[in-house]
Amino acid sequence: MNLEYGEIERLVPPDMHPITVPFHVGRLLDGDPSADLDLARFDRIRLFRWDEKGKRSVSVTGMVYHPAEYRFVDGMRVKEIIDLAGGLEKNAYLRMAELTRSHIRQEGMVTETIDLDLEKALAGDPRHNILLQDYDHLVIRPVPDLEFDRTAVIQGQVKFPGTYPIGKGETLSSLIERAGGYMDKAYLKGAVFTRESAKVVQRQRLNTLTREVEESLLTSTGQAAGAALDPEEVKIQQAALETKKELIAKLRAAEVTGRVVVKLADMEKDEPSMYDVELEDGDTLTIPEMPGVVHVVGDVFNPTSLLYEEGRTVSYYLRKVGGMTKEADKKQVSVVKADGTVISIEQGNAGKLVFWDAEQNSWLFGGFMSMEMEPGDTVIVPRKLDRSLWLRTTKDLTQIVFQIAVAAGIVFAI
Repeated sequence: MNLEYGEIERLVPPDMHPITVPFHVGRLLDGDPSADLDLARFDRIRLFRWDEKGKRSVSVTGMVYHPAEYRFVDGMRVKEIIDLAGGLEKNAYLRMAELTRSHIRQEGMVTETIDLDLEKALAGDPRHNILLQDYDHLVIRPVPDLEFDRTAVIQGQVKFPGTYPIGKGETLSSLIERAGGYMDKAYLKGAVFTRESAKVVQRQRLNTLTREVEESLLTSTGQAAGAALDPEEVKIQQAALETKKELIAKLRAAEVTGRVVVKLADMEKDEPSMYDVELEDGDTLTIPEMPGVVHVVGDVFNPTSLLYEEGRTVSYYLRKVGGMTKEADKKQVSVVKADGTVISIEQGNAGKLVFWDAEQNSWLFGGFMSMEMEPGDTVIVPRKLDRSLWLRTTKDLTQIVFQIAVAAGIVFAI
C-alpha cells in the first residue's frame, strides 16, 4: 500500500460537486492527529498500491494557503483546486491568474498558457472556472507593487525625528516635511544621507579593490624573487611591500557607510532639485548642528581640528597646524566638504589667480589655497610616495583608496 498518499472523494453541497481531499496514510497510521481528518456524509476513501502507476495530478502555487500538487479527478475545475489549497490569501491578485497546460505527445511536450480572471472563476463563470486537465499548473500572483514595512529614518535637527513608514514614490523633501521641518540650529551643508543599496555597491567595489591590491602585492613579490637588485633597490622594494600590506589591512578593516551626497539647500529653492530623490527602504538622513570646526589631517605638523573662522582659507588653516611636512604631496591636497563632495588642487585651479566656483556662484581669487573653508570641511594632505616605480605603484593605489573613500562613503580607521 502507498503510505505517502491517500485521498477522500467528497461531495460538497448544495450542488454536490466533487472535490478531492488528500491525506498522508503513514502519518495517520502512526497516530498523527493532523492526518486524522474529519469525515463527512458520502465521503469515499481511496487507498492505492505502493506501485500504482498513472497517478494524475494538478498543481497550484503562489498566493494560496497550501500551495502543492493535488490528485486530479475528472470534472475538477479552477475553483476546486483553489478550495483544496485552502483558498486565496488576502493579497492575491484577482484580475489575472496563469494556468500552464502541458500536452504530452509522441513528438514531445507542448505547453499552453491560459490567462484567467480569478474573480469570475470564483463566481462560477465557466469561461474562467474552466475544467482542469492532468499536469495543469495554476499560478496565483500577488497584488502588484505591494511593499510593506518600508521605512526611512530622519534624525538630528528636525522637529520630530524618528522612523517613518514610506510609500511608493515618496521623496526626501516629503520626509523632511513630515518630520516638521528643520530646527533653527540645522546645518544643511553637513547633512548625511545613507542608503542600504549604496552600501552594497560600495562594499563590492571595496572588495574588488582589495583583491587588486593583493594581486599587486603577489606580483611585486614574484618580480622581486626573479630580479637581481642592489641593496638600495631591495630597501625601497621592501618599504613598498610593507606599505601595500598596511593598505590591505586598512581596506579589510574599512567601514562602508553607504553615504550618498545630497545638497539640502538646493531643495529649498523653488525649482525642482536633483537631490530630492525617491526614498528606499532603510534610508537614513542625519541633519547635524553646525560643527564649528575645520579638520586638517594627513602630512602636516599637527593634524587636528580647529575652530571655524569665517572667511579663512585653506592656506590659513594649513598655517595654523604648522604647515605641510617635507613628505607631503603638495600637488594632491584636497578638501572634503561637509556634504561629502571633494575639491582637489588638481581640478584646474592650481596656480590660477582667479577661478569660478560653480558651487558658490562666485569668483575666487588666488587659486585653491585661497578658497574659503566652511564649518565641517576637512583638508587632506597625502604623503608623497614617488621615489621609485615600487612606491609610485603604492601611491597610485593609495590615491584610488582615497578617491573611493570620499566619493563612496567608506570610513578608514586612522
